[in-house]
Amino acid sequence: MKPAINCITLPAEDLKKSLAFYRDGLGLPAQFSAELEDGADRTAFELAGDLWLVLMPRAEFAKCTKIAHHPDAPRGSSKCILSYFAATKEGVDFILKRANAAGGAVQGAAKDQLWGYFGYFTDPDGTFGKLCGSPHWLADATQANRKHGVAPEVGGSASCASCRDRSSASGPI
Repeated sequence: MKPAINCITLPAEDLKKSLAFYRDGLGLPAQFSAELEDGADRTAFELAGDLWLVLMPRAEFAKCTKIAHHPDAPRGSSKCILSYFAATKEGVDFILKRANAAGGAVQGAAKDQLWGYFGYFTDPDGTFGKLCGSPHWLADATQANRKHGVAPEVGGSASCASCRDRSSASGPI
């Protein structure tokens, strides 16, 4: 069995706001607790390659970190970057506008950089994200999606970056 990371869990101050951001802003398909009945303790998005993104109330998240004797992460701290691929510059700009309208915060205008066209955002809880506009990267993600039997979404993919066989010369994501 090939080792894999199957679930990324993020703390959320307000699950409804975070659900709206990831579902309506980034276009991720919510798989359960889609409308968040009162008392729901999490919501999840199934991504490609057996990868799940789970949002959990900060208090519940803190219970997990305490079990592992790990300190709580302050709101807005970034220990990782969530990267999202789009096929074009226009796709990056469109997703940034949609993410901003859904409660995220765009961190300046997207720009051409050495590895492609990038825009940055934070979700409603301050988790840092990056939109990558490069047909090459999206093609790699789409190929990985097909390998895992997942249909690619129009305009972008927040999936399966770990499945791509890339050389170190391709650069960081």
